[in-house]
Amino acid sequence: MPTQRPRILVVDDDAAIREILSTALGQQGYDVVTAADGTEGLMLLERMQPELVVLDVIMPRRSGFQILDRIVSAAHAQPKVILITGTDSQRVREIQVEGNIDGFFAKPFDVGELVDHVKTLVSPE
Repeated sequence: MPTQRPRILVVDDDAAIREILSTALGQQGYDVVTAADGTEGLMLLERMQPELVVLDVIMPRRSGFQILDRIVSAAHAQPKVILITGTDSQRVREIQVEGNIDGFFAKPFDVGELVDHVKTLVSPE
């Protein structure tokens, strides 16, 4: 029986970032689903229960912070979370210190470094 590939949800309003991450992570053996905004991301999060979420902070309809709050307060198993953002906000630094995220990358980021970090959190095999 084939094993299920680890699921990753990429939530970012930038189509280029979604495509690049989907391709790069898919090539590493992950099952990647993308969402274009926070509301779609939250719906997919609850439906697919991914092992890891790559989450933009500033998005339309719902921010990455709102989705992160939902993940942290969830009663079921919580996915690993990597935040990506174009702003180095004080809030992101506080969240890192609180231990509610498993990684942070400032835009523009090196895709290879992000993929390597994902591998440390969730094995592709």
